[in-house]
Amino acid sequence: MRRPAVPREITGQKTVLRPIEDSEYAQACAWRNAPGVAHLFYRRNVTPEQMRRDVEKLRRSATGDTLAITNRETLDFIGTLTYAIARKQGAPAEATLGILIGPEHARGRGLGADAINALGAWLAQEHGVGKLLVEVKPGNSRAMKFYEKAGFAQRAIIMERDI
Repeated sequence: MRRPAVPREITGQKTVLRPIEDSEYAQACAWRNAPGVAHLFYRRNVTPEQMRRDVEKLRRSATGDTLAITNRETLDFIGTLTYAIARKQGAPAEATLGILIGPEHARGRGLGADAINALGAWLAQEHGVGKLLVEVKPGNSRAMKFYEKAGFAQRAIIMERDI
């Protein structure tokens, strides 16, 4: 499978998506590791170097990428959007997403939904993706409301246990 080449930019109505730059990993990790946010991730206290390695691994796998989300008006870096494409025999491809809008002032303004819509349109056109998936940790009602407002519907509950 070829690497999903990302154009220099994917432009939405309110956001611009582009490959994350080396200088942005520290800020992305600060947002992700912040009190009130870190518990929403499966891995905590991620360092910029760990995040950089994770992004490079995803890029090498030829299935996805992590993009910087910028405000289209100001071009300020406001978050990250990660996608991974999965292909199933005889079915349209699916992409699993993970989004983080960092600064409080950027939340609740439709920027996250706009970024998802822009990426979704690009994934459909360029890679035949027919479905977007997200995973939400139990108790993250804010994310559930966000995703429902952005057009996502709950289709399953996945349970797990350690062995």
